[in-house]
Amino acid sequence: MPEAGGVIGGHSPLLYVGVRYMSSTRNKNDRGNYQSEERGREEQRLYSMFHNQGNGKAFTNHLAGDGLLGGQMGPLALSRNFADIDSFLKGTGSTNLVVPMAPIQPQLKELETLAIFDRTPLILPSPLRHVKDQRPLLS
Repeated sequence: MPEAGGVIGGHSPLLYVGVRYMSSTRNKNDRGNYQSEERGREEQRLYSMFHNQGNGKAFTNHLAGDGLLGGQMGPLALSRNFADIDSFLKGTGSTNLVVPMAPIQPQLKELETLAIFDRTPLILPSPLRHVKDQRPLLS
């Protein structure tokens, strides 16, 4: 029979509910497994943070030239202050009457074009000179 304070035999029954004390019987808690798991996590971080992955930054940026279609290019590849340019174009801060926006000087990057083949030069004939004093030969 429990006593008035909910104490049975000098111990509270609420303290031992759901608590189990067991020694570890798995190999998961040794130093080698811990180091292996940490190395795996670090490799996953490096893999996910690889800047030149498929949807990351390109090694080099070029404009499309002969034989290429223009692809998507991030704003960081086109200018050095893309956030300022974007804010100016969207009008962010244009209604700030306390501190008006300073004029934006775009810092655009000069990109080279990349062509996959050399274009042959176009040779145009000399302009047709019409002689007015001659008649066509009709036979």
